[in-house]
Amino acid sequence: MIDIPKLTETDRGRWVTYRKGARTNRGRILRWNAKYVFVVYWCANHWDHYQRYTAAATLPEDLEFDAA
Repeated sequence: MIDIPKLTETDRGRWVTYRKGARTNRGRILRWNAKYVFVVYWCANHWDHYQRYTAAATLPEDLEFDAA
C-alpha cells in the first residue's frame, strides 16, 4: 500500500506495481490527489516520456513501490 500523505515530488515517476487479486500491472506515478494515485500503465514502451500519456486513477491500497 502507498501512503498518499507521505508522497513527495521525488515519488513522481517512481515505478509501482498494481495488485488486485491475481491481476498485476506495472507503471509509473504521474501525480496524486487525496484519494487516488494516477499511474501510467501503458505508453507504447516510451517510458522516457510517460508524462505525455494518460494515467489511470488507482486506489493506493492496490499499489506498492517496486524494489529499487
